[in-house]
Amino acid sequence: MFEKIMAAMPDKSEIQQIQTRYRIQLAEAWQLEPGMRLLEIGAGQGDMTAVLAAFVGKTGKVVAVDTAAGDYGAPLTLGESQQALKHSALGPQIDFHLETDVTDGTWDFPPASFDGIVISHASWYFQDAALLERLLTTVAPWTKAFYIAEWQLAVTRQAQIPHYQAVLLQAQIEAFRDTSESNIRTLFLPADFQQLLEKLDFTEQHLTYFEETSLQDGSWEVGYLQAEGTQLIQTLTVPEKYRFTLLQQLHLLQQYEAPAVESLGTFALRAHRT
Repeated sequence: MFEKIMAAMPDKSEIQQIQTRYRIQLAEAWQLEPGMRLLEIGAGQGDMTAVLAAFVGKTGKVVAVDTAAGDYGAPLTLGESQQALKHSALGPQIDFHLETDVTDGTWDFPPASFDGIVISHASWYFQDAALLERLLTTVAPWTKAFYIAEWQLAVTRQAQIPHYQAVLLQAQIEAFRDTSESNIRTLFLPADFQQLLEKLDFTEQHLTYFEETSLQDGSWEVGYLQAEGTQLIQTLTVPEKYRFTLLQQLHLLQQYEAPAVESLGTFALRAHRT
């Protein structure tokens, strides 16, 4: 399975291999099967999409959507990465749709058109909590189940503290920005998803937790704020005392060496309609 997925990925680096192995674990925790029809929201460059396509196989289908444009992302843009996947052996199982907002009223499907809707490490990109509720409410009739993965906002090892601090600081900064391309804009906990899905009758739920020390995302987030944090904070329209507090948090974050930072743990939630 791993070799098949990596053969389709445009990036063959060690970083990509680590990310792919982790996403295979998510798919296994969700108990995905051949022949399933999935809607992936927040597909990005297709790291999860490729894994989903491999798991559903030639008899399945992955409809992968993202609100971003094709020229977003680096070192490969979303468009470049998705085109490479589309022309791979996994391509026939994937339909990509960029610049697509499934809540804008232009998309609709008959009830239970999908075996599952996947939101994998995409929810913290959402502008606010109202967007998450609107999204889940809109798409819930289309599916039999939800499969969600995100970072776990809890520290279990000392080396995770910088990632935790970076996440909290970035969310505080984003609370005062109307538009953003940040990786972290709104923080959601497992309970937020569970409670919203319970209201929508997806009450059969199972959580799996992961502690993947090899994931690099924590060092990326710390490095991003070390490089960009001062400018982000200085441009905010906030009381000066609050700006000082944010800068003090950034000062603490500057003390860490980003490559030595361990990422926070993650969770995988599967929720079925009862």
